Amino acid sequence: MTRLPDGSVTGRGEDGDLTVDAQVLAPRLGLSVAKLKAEMRRGIVYSRVERGEGADAGYWRITVTYRQHAVRVLVAPDGAAYHLPAPSPDTRVRSEPPLVALARRVGGQT
Repeated sequence: MTRLPDGSVTGRGEDGDLTVDAQVLAPRLGLSVAKLKAEMRRGIVYSRVERGEGADAGYWRITVTYRQHAVRVLVAPDGAAYHLPAPSPDTRVRSEPPLVALARRVGGQT
């Protein structure tokens, strides 16, 4: 986990309205800032913001994906941001809700 420069993530965590600075994000996705912005306009850069619960309350995890690249950022309650290691390539991302996946595993109909 590597600490990012102050100001790398802006916004209010209360509603998940967080923004990662393009200067920080672009090189980690293998892009220039201009190319990142162009690909965002095309709608092929995806992001997910997750709020910590229980022992992780106050923390936020931001995952940004572009093609085969993924960048994960952890935002601490004090606003400090950290670059997290990318998920391993063999980790599958579910394309269906967890309860549907669970039902399929136990032989239920959906």
